[in-house]
Amino acid sequence: MINALVIGWRTLVRRHGRLALFIAAVTVAAAVLIDMVMLAAGLQRSLSDLLEATGYQVRVVPKGMLPFETEAAILSSDSLAQLLRADPRIDEATPIWARTVYVARPEAAMSPEATFCYGVPAGTTPALRLVEGRSVERAGEVIVDARLAGDLEVTPGGSLEIGLEPDAALGAMRRQRSVRVVGVAEFMFAAEGAATIGMTIEDLWNLAGTASHPAAMIALRVARDADAYAVARDYRGRLGYVDVYAIPEMIEAAGDRLTYFQQLSLVLGTVSLSVAFLLVTTLLTLSVNERWGEIAALRALGITRGRMLAQVAWQGLIISATGTTAGIAVGLIVARYLDGILTRFPGLPLNVSFFILEPFDAVLSVTLLLATGLLAGLYPAWRAASVNIALVLRQEIE
Repeated sequence: MINALVIGWRTLVRRHGRLALFIAAVTVAAAVLIDMVMLAAGLQRSLSDLLEATGYQVRVVPKGMLPFETEAAILSSDSLAQLLRADPRIDEATPIWARTVYVARPEAAMSPEATFCYGVPAGTTPALRLVEGRSVERAGEVIVDARLAGDLEVTPGGSLEIGLEPDAALGAMRRQRSVRVVGVAEFMFAAEGAATIGMTIEDLWNLAGTASHPAAMIALRVARDADAYAVARDYRGRLGYVDVYAIPEMIEAAGDRLTYFQQLSLVLGTVSLSVAFLLVTTLLTLSVNERWGEIAALRALGITRGRMLAQVAWQGLIISATGTTAGIAVGLIVARYLDGILTRFPGLPLNVSFFILEPFDAVLSVTLLLATGLLAGLYPAWRAASVNIALVLRQEIE
């Protein structure tokens, strides 16, 4: 087998220029396959990691919707949260609402800046990580993201003006009021380029002037000995006007809205494998045809069909293995570049990624590519092993 490998390699490098071009093409096909395997489930895995990092295992959301997908909301969310907290399986039920508000520095000449505002119960920090200061504990307090803190040159202890849409007639924001900054935080679900602040949900309800106490979702932290799936399944049956998901169930529901990426990955992945198969088959067939007389002579000297078949099959594996190795490196570089473009899409959280390479994905991609190279070598290997020795030698002499 070692001899077959060595002979196969020496035969390939005779035409090193052509070999390099074919390996480069296989490298591109391998890079596309690696990227498509990462893309197929990368965003879902990224969202799952992000949701699990919040420490809340179950989400209650408006019927037929996902959190913040539309302006649909759970009404009287405070009453529902109180009902859920009475369940011993649930340690915490946290209603979360959000809407656009406007903020500005007091007495600043600059126009108020549109800002995405999260409302959460006092003293809680779901979906955020404090960088400086503390969480909001009472009305009139806010936490801001680092970008807004820099733009408005505000730090914990400073103050801001906050309100609804600016009113040109009044020369001020509607329902304008002063608030105190108590912390700077990194918001886990903040959109790329969007300024974000947080305040108590009661304060946000008051600012918006709503008495229906809406929430985009209620996040549930289940007890350590409780089953999140069982809790979600129980309340799905009991609460017919909302949907209740454990994290994997929510990711599956979100996956229904991400089928475009899965379909694109399947199509381009299949095309890349097909291209790799045709490239390897073409190169090996050309090599066998050029060595027709040499193969016949070797067979006449006693080289068995099995050894000849193994020699050509090894050539297919050599090409696919070399292209796969280079393709993984190229694919990771391209994936990083594409991820930087896609994650800047408006509305996406800052911490998500479209391309995530898991060990299983890497093994699957390498296995598919090597298998493709082996299968691609079967036809030219069969041709080499079944050469008509007498006929070919006579033609070579003539």
